[in-house]
Amino acid sequence: HFTQSLVKAMLRSGYYSPDHPGSHQAKQGLYQEFKGAVGGEDEIGFMMQHRVGQETEFLITGVSEDAIPLKKLLGVGTAELFLPKYIDYFERKRLISLSIKKVIPETNFYRFVDIMSDPNVDKGEASEAGRLLTRMLVEDKITEISAIFEDDLIYIESKLPWRVEMAIQRLAKDLKVLPMFKDIAPEELRRLKTQIVQD
Repeated sequence: HFTQSLVKAMLRSGYYSPDHPGSHQAKQGLYQEFKGAVGGEDEIGFMMQHRVGQETEFLITGVSEDAIPLKKLLGVGTAELFLPKYIDYFERKRLISLSIKKVIPETNFYRFVDIMSDPNVDKGEASEAGRLLTRMLVEDKITEISAIFEDDLIYIESKLPWRVEMAIQRLAKDLKVLPMFKDIAPEELRRLKTQIVQD
């Protein structure tokens, strides 16, 4: 249920400024749904998977040992309605993978939704979306989100299991973003470095 609510909130709140009542209404109760969905795990994630000759898969990660296809989670009827919205959103933002850590405070969570809903990002060059959104998350010191965009991908020669490949991609992105947190408190920077190593 959280996955549906998140996309609805991002699509709806994108029509309004963050302080507009319509934006507030679109996000109402979303943080509690997130906490319920992540349960006892460390994070919940979403990932687009493209395979040559196959249709695009949208996967939920973090809440079970293996990635779960959204289609399986929602059921065929609901998936037909929602899957195109997920894929459209990820393609517009050139987003490959998005993970939200359980420890994210409520204020950071709602600010993250506002940032990822920002319609101005879609007005620029397609390749700019990732850089703009990453910069906005860093400026707001939101460290509990890992977002990998097409521009962030590094070429990995060997065929690795998806989990290993995504771990490498996340490590590369986090290390690239780390120097951007130059105004962050030293103890927070130490925590962030530890978090990257743990991931």
